[in-house]
Amino acid sequence: MNRPANSQNVSADRLAVLASLRPGSATDQGWDAETHDAVRQRVLTAARSAAARPEAGRTSLINAPRANVPRRRVARHRGVTVAVAGALVLTGGGVAAAGGHLPLAFTSAFASWAEDWSMNGVHGVDSDTAERVATAPGPDGTTFTVMAAPSTTLDGADAACTVVVLERAGSLRSAGPSEFLDVLDSGCAPGLQGQPFGVASVSLVRADDAPEWTSQDLYVWTAAAGHAATAEVITADGRRWPAVSYDGTLYGWIPAPREGTALPQLIGYAADGSEVGRSDL
Repeated sequence: MNRPANSQNVSADRLAVLASLRPGSATDQGWDAETHDAVRQRVLTAARSAAARPEAGRTSLINAPRANVPRRRVARHRGVTVAVAGALVLTGGGVAAAGGHLPLAFTSAFASWAEDWSMNGVHGVDSDTAERVATAPGPDGTTFTVMAAPSTTLDGADAACTVVVLERAGSLRSAGPSEFLDVLDSGCAPGLQGQPFGVASVSLVRADDAPEWTSQDLYVWTAAAGHAATAEVITADGRRWPAVSYDGTLYGWIPAPREGTALPQLIGYAADGSEVGRSDL
């Protein structure tokens, strides 16, 4: 079959083409919900196709399934920054378009949630269904946010696709994160309901890797809530760092402890304030 003479000049990278044509905020009113849905589907389809062809020497952090880290072993996490200006935000301002859609900066970053997660025993979900399920003050004026999209296991139990991010103040005005730093590997997995209280994972986020987000190294951690209604981490200097929770899992962050200092302690409390357990972080 003969191809048009200019077919060889068509870029295979459709996302790059769309990014170069990103409209300004004045065009927001022209994007009705039906048009937004159609374009969004094309963008996510292209993103998934690109994800299926990994580049040599490149590892994706944001698409890796979440895995538990052995207690007291800290995994270094190189956070992935997603900013409005650098993502395919077709609405021009990085906010959700009409109809309540999340910013494309978020949905395209976590498009892999819709893929096959049967290896973890759960069904994938559309990242556009995610919500802010917990927030807390983060480092340097940011907000520590847990995003979750409910799912189910293959046998019908509760599960979720989750990610923990740091957000800018302006991002909070959107239905979901539009400018953020991913600080804990995302993925889809069963929750920690029914597991005994204790630390599940700890990730180290170095300030050198994300100087525009934090001036200090951070520990970002998760834990099984067990019978705890609330929890906090007490560091060697006596400071207390509260946790947030979602669906049987506790989440939090602390400044990374200095070498040679006592290990931070995670302490869980029942609804009446009594201690239900403690664990070294």
